[in-house]
Amino acid sequence: MYGGTAYSDSDQQTIWGFSPGSPANGDGKWPPAGAKLDNITWPQGPSTVDTTSGGFAVGGFSYAAVMRNLLNMTIIGNNTYTASTDIGPYASSGVQNGGAHFVPSFGTGRGLVIYLGGLKLEGRGEVIPMSTINVYDIASKQWYTQTAGGDVPSGRTEFCVTGAQGTNISTYEMYVPIPFPPSQLGIFHSITILI
Repeated sequence: MYGGTAYSDSDQQTIWGFSPGSPANGDGKWPPAGAKLDNITWPQGPSTVDTTSGGFAVGGFSYAAVMRNLLNMTIIGNNTYTASTDIGPYASSGVQNGGAHFVPSFGTGRGLVIYLGGLKLEGRGEVIPMSTINVYDIASKQWYTQTAGGDVPSGRTEFCVTGAQGTNISTYEMYVPIPFPPSQLGIFHSITILI
């Protein structure tokens, strides 16, 4: 677990991991997973995803001293972190509370991270359209933007996204729950499939 707001300053910038216990007991533990990261800006509301190459957190904001947009990407793996200022299409506007999903079977060797939705941090906090899909190739460290067509859901923040490899291995399907009716946010009766 990385980022967010902690209720205790003592563990504000600690990375935590969950270790499941015995299935019979239904228990588990939350030990710190590494050293405190005192020398990075701790994000709130970044678009996060876990991959086989580590965890990625793009954008977000910080209340450290004064609220400001974070225009960077933090990559965490093996008790190390790397901060990159190359956040491709988010470089000018920033992003917070968007969705992110790891697609392991595509890209140039280590998979792709798909980013969608969220809020632009520049200006009035506009919602990023769900038709704008930003793709990060982990191995080549390249950003791409794709435009979705068809019946595209309305823009949103703080949503779930999941996916599954197609049976023919040449496709990957992503699923985003959408509210129905739209006026009752939080009640989900259908999902949108991005293919």
